[in-house]
Amino acid sequence: MSRLSLSLAGALHEQGAVIVNPYPVTAALRDRVIKSRVLQLAGVPTPTTYVASTPSQLAPLL
Repeated sequence: MSRLSLSLAGALHEQGAVIVNPYPVTAALRDRVIKSRVLQLAGVPTPTTYVASTPSQLAPLL
């Protein structure tokens, strides 16, 4: 979904339009961290995920 289509979906949502994929859900699931957590909470098997602010933090995992 492009930024434009997401913006349009947000505007339509604010006006009360019924959208097949609700805007708040679509917006949240564009974030990979949120998406991963939602899948985990639903019991869907997901690969181990790491978050690091620098590449050196990942070195011990290699």
